[in-house]
Amino acid sequence: MGREKGMLLSIKLLCIGFFLLISNLSCGGDHLTQNNLQLTKVSGSIIEFEASSLSQIESITLGTIDEDIYEFRVEKNLGKFTPSHLRQHMIHGELVEVHYREYGDEKWLDSIDDVRAR
Repeated sequence: MGREKGMLLSIKLLCIGFFLLISNLSCGGDHLTQNNLQLTKVSGSIIEFEASSLSQIESITLGTIDEDIYEFRVEKNLGKFTPSHLRQHMIHGELVEVHYREYGDEKWLDSIDDVRAR
């Protein structure tokens, strides 16, 4: 009888887990998808940027060595990457490395850093 109770409990737990998964996917599927989007990395030169203030970047356009062009939307403070710092990168041709996620047709910048000479 103890074995039957254990098996019945396992089946109940499996059913509860299944229903929780279905409930989560039906109510919050977009949220799960956005949180699980792959982080992608690309390096290149800053071609252009748009800023809404002396410290807030709205978008960055990056050109790679393969002549690919990437436009990134920015929705957070980038720390030392102020408009004047980005302008310095443009003038001196200093490379940056960008980590980003894609939401639909847009690429959203996750992080940006200087590329150090190796």
